[in-house]
Amino acid sequence: MTQTSGEFHVVPAAQTPVSAYAVRPWRVRTGVVVRWLVAGVLLTAATLKARQLATEPTLDRDLFTFRWSLILLVEGELCLGLLLVSGLWTRLAWAAALATFLFFSAISLHKALRGEVSCGCFGAIQVNPWHTFTLDVFIVLLLALFRPKWKEIRPVARPRLRLAAALVVLLGAGVPAALAMAAYIPASLSPEGEIKGDTRFVVLEPERWIGNNFPLLKQIDVGPRLAQGQWTVVLFHHDCPACRKALPQYEQAGGESSRQSGVTQVALIEVPPYEQSALAAAPGNRAAGNEARKSSCLRGKLSAARDWFVGTPTVVSLLDGKVLSAVESKSEDEAAPPPDRRPFDRATATVAVKGGKGDFDFGFVEPGTLHRATLALTNSSSSTITIRRLTSECKCIAARISAETIPPNGTASLEVTLNAPKNQINYAERVLVQPTEASASPLVVLVKARVGLPCTVEPPVLDLGQVSSGQEQRGVITLINSGSMLVRPIYATSTADDCVAQVPRAAAPANGRLEIPVVVKAGGGPGPRRATVSIQTDSPGQPNLQVSVVYEVTAQPPLSRGEP
Repeated sequence: MTQTSGEFHVVPAAQTPVSAYAVRPWRVRTGVVVRWLVAGVLLTAATLKARQLATEPTLDRDLFTFRWSLILLVEGELCLGLLLVSGLWTRLAWAAALATFLFFSAISLHKALRGEVSCGCFGAIQVNPWHTFTLDVFIVLLLALFRPKWKEIRPVARPRLRLAAALVVLLGAGVPAALAMAAYIPASLSPEGEIKGDTRFVVLEPERWIGNNFPLLKQIDVGPRLAQGQWTVVLFHHDCPACRKALPQYEQAGGESSRQSGVTQVALIEVPPYEQSALAAAPGNRAAGNEARKSSCLRGKLSAARDWFVGTPTVVSLLDGKVLSAVESKSEDEAAPPPDRRPFDRATATVAVKGGKGDFDFGFVEPGTLHRATLALTNSSSSTITIRRLTSECKCIAARISAETIPPNGTASLEVTLNAPKNQINYAERVLVQPTEASASPLVVLVKARVGLPCTVEPPVLDLGQVSSGQEQRGVITLINSGSMLVRPIYATSTADDCVAQVPRAAAPANGRLEIPVVVKAGGGPGPRRATVSIQTDSPGQPNLQVSVVYEVTAQPPLSRGEP
């Protein structure tokens, strides 16, 4: 009777030849590599899922989307991964790993056949279920081929120390992770200005601030100045058309109040993301001082540490830090012309109600036109969702929902109307659907449009691969014209001498395409290169289009025998 790894194996010595005990070292070493590979996959998946559960809500749709089920799954993956790393109880660990990945492969196949976008195995990182199914089957085959045999199991050195180390890691990482995953709550802003919750996304509700201290004083770089005296605070986005129209009026009002009383009473606070040209307007900067003196308004910024959702422009009246009123500024463009004079463009999309984000792109639209999209909102949770608030960041977007409550697995229609701005802009603003349930995060739909910008270039990055020094490589970029008038490229420039775009004499027709050849004749030493090609066009809205060209210059191949 022999003892191996804490397990007993009866060997009838008189009947078993000595050659039966011969161990193939390559097989043992490969088995160890497989064990570490499986452990790495499990620990990586557990870490990514734990991070997602600690920062995002769950769907609570079925057994595999409930928070506590997922927490148990993460802890199980962590335990099995540590067991495989420790090398203890080899056959037990192998059997558990084989059963686990057989189960994972079945789940991945089920999701792939249902057409789901991601398997959810690696947290917020989206992985096609077919790819995950392939990985699971591959691991199952490895485990089956290199299963540990009795004669190949060797006693583990210092098993008690390994067990103690695995338990320490499990307690030190698994317990805090479980607490963090279980304690998740959506972020909110308290009346005292403290941010409570775990998400970066924070919804601001100015109508609840009236009569209380201004909760954003701690989040604004010029907050201490706003805590004293009487102020009119304007929250704005730099790319909001309504804000662009309203800000000159407040700058004028600030100038008048400054001339009459000698005190600045208007503060313009930019909500991130900031305009690049506005970075120089930070308080304390010389340019900021000049701008402030020019407009007679105090300029500041809301902290970029959070993703703030607020309808802009929002005007807040303060007296010694207390909110007297908080309203959204009105715009004369809010009333849309009758739909019979401005027809709608209709489209559909599907997004998730609970804990999700959705995008809808209208594509190219003419300035001042009206467009509508109908989005199907699906409640994937196991409980009824009640819609408490429906709003948008910009007055160019109006939203309406077909029902205030959505039953489990039910749907509601969200109608989004875009009254396109009159100026040319890459438009991107959000619509917020906020549930009443405190445990449910809001749905955020990003509405995008290229207002008055008919041209795009595909691909935005042209990869020409490897180019031998002194050789020539060709590629093609496509100018896409979505407008009603033809667009003619005039000439092209490049930031690299060995990369040029050969602009044809033809034009891109209305709603058409034009191919533009790009030629690289590699020169200089080997290494990766990147060039920016600028296409000059006669389009009044987009005179300049840019595309990046990447390639790698390699050493010139040796001359073949017989060449001079």
